[in-house]
Amino acid sequence: MTFHKSLKCLGLLLIYKTDTMNYNGKTFRPISNTENGETSNETLFHYKQVGNILTSEYAGGKIKYGHLIGLVDDAGNIENGLSPSK
Repeated sequence: MTFHKSLKCLGLLLIYKTDTMNYNGKTFRPISNTENGETSNETLFHYKQVGNILTSEYAGGKIKYGHLIGLVDDAGNIENGLSPSK
C-alpha cells in the first residue's frame, strides 16, 4: 500500500510517497569512478530525504562543494542532477 502526504515548500504544494527507500541522515563515499570523474574516495555525500524527494551536499577531494536533488523510486534507485563546484 502506498500512502501519499503533502508538504508546503516555498509556496508550492509537493506530494510525495512515503513507502520508498529512505536515505535520510546517511553518508556515502564513492568506491570507484570513471576516468574523467570528479569525485574520489575523499568525497563525502550527506543525504537528506523527505518522502521520495532526495537532497545531498557533498565535498572532498577535488570538489569544494556540490549539491544534488533527485527522486527515489520504489526500488531505492536515485534519479538526480549533480552540481559540483571546484
